[in-house]
Order: sequence, then structure tokens, then C-alpha cells
Amino acid sequence: GLLPFDWQRRAGSNSISHISGDGYIRSQFNSMANGGLADERLGTDLDSGGGVFFDVNGQFELFALMSGGSGSPGYGAWNADMPIQPHLGWIGSTMASLPEPTTGMLFMIASGLLLGRRRRGQSHC
Repeated sequence: GLLPFDWQRRAGSNSISHISGDGYIRSQFNSMANGGLADERLGTDLDSGGGVFFDVNGQFELFALMSGGSGSPGYGAWNADMPIQPHLGWIGSTMASLPEPTTGMLFMIASGLLLGRRRRGQSHC
């Protein structure tokens, strides 16, 4: 977010305020005195694309992606999250056409090892 990057993972909770006509899930950042939650979150710069998870029968499931917001950072500002449900067909077909991540990772590691071995074997004049 707007804090200096410090490698700390952060999470929070929020309540859905409404679903807009364009399909975005809207939630407002409120103070606890105004009905907000103790660990309520407000999306900020660099949060876009982050997962929005719902607790479904005790298990967290990816439901939406952080897309943006409106208002000044602070109480009263809004988050706008895009549900993934309308895009599951595209996600499934795209993921099915990609190679398994472990295969690509093994290829990159092996290539790096071979290149490193070649460089060590060369003489430098």
C-alpha cells in the first residue's frame, strides 16, 4: 500500500456495502465508531490484483480481485473489487493452455546450471 515497502504481508476484513451496476463489489472503509470492523482494510496504491477471499464454511476461497477505489485515503473511502465468477471460463481455458509451472521452473533451473557450468569452464585471458 502507501506505506514504505517492508516485506510484511498484510490482510484485513471488510463488509460488502453493495454490488454496483457494473458488477463491482463495493466496500467502504469505516471507523469502528461508524460500524467498521477491528481489522477493516482499505485498498491503496499497488494493491490492485490482490486476492479478495470469502470465508465459505470455514475455508477461504478466492472470490474477487482488488481493482481500485474512490475517495481520499481514510475513513469513508471505497474499495472496488472485481468478482472472478464471470471470468472462470476464460481463466480455466487460459490455465489449461499453459505448461505446468514445475516443468517451466525445472527447465529454467537446468538452463541456469548449464550456463553457469559453461562459464566456469571457459578460460579468461
